[in-house]
Amino acid sequence: MIGPPGMFPDGTRRHRKGDLEINCFGRGMSSFAEYSVVHESAAIRSTRRSDDNRGADGLRGDDRRRRGAQYRPRGAGFDRGGVRDWWCWLSIVQGAVLANASQIIAVDLLDNKLDYASSFGATHTINASRQDAIQEIRALTDGLGVDYAFDAIGDARVSRACYDAVRRGGTAVIVGMAPTGTEIPIPATIAGEEKVVKGCFYGSTRPAVDFPRLVDFYQRGVLKVDGMITQTYPLEKINDAFDALSRGDNARGVITPTA
Repeated sequence: MIGPPGMFPDGTRRHRKGDLEINCFGRGMSSFAEYSVVHESAAIRSTRRSDDNRGADGLRGDDRRRRGAQYRPRGAGFDRGGVRDWWCWLSIVQGAVLANASQIIAVDLLDNKLDYASSFGATHTINASRQDAIQEIRALTDGLGVDYAFDAIGDARVSRACYDAVRRGGTAVIVGMAPTGTEIPIPATIAGEEKVVKGCFYGSTRPAVDFPRLVDFYQRGVLKVDGMITQTYPLEKINDAFDALSRGDNARGVITPTA
């Protein structure tokens, strides 16, 4: 259940500065606050210590790729040069690595992002500004297509590309959040192709079960969260962080607590 804009699902705001109520964001799950009161279901105990600047979003992000699709041997992650879902897109790559996928194909419009994806385990990269991504994926998969394709940006064109990229019986997973009212054009041949289109919201996770496991992956160096955080900012530099976000400077910028 998703609440009204800026509110929790029950229609309330729980962050305040004096008498001023402050909106939350991230689907009602976060705010710029050093302390917060959360529901007991959102407080997950871990027996191993994890750096709190690197934990929650990164760990959740990776699990959405593992549980949202139950990986099969070949996967493709699509982005289109956007900045807001670079972290999400890289998490798709890492999830495929953890699932031991034989082919991990990263698709984007920017070479620097594709190079970054390779450093996280992508076996192949496609720059869709110069190449036909669907044709290249078919060539890499013996003409069949991938088992799973992921839309990391939430764009109808990218979602359709994911549909076209998967094999007969394959699954297109929509991770990115498109604007309300956006529709994905799906051909009427879907019955004969037996393809599946599914959404994946915050990883389809079971936090109490999955988060401790992902923390363990991080602690053992299997899950590369640190390398995805390319810059940290003190709270007083938050506007600089947003400027960097709009330019696409970072895979992920993190606001650190004020000392």
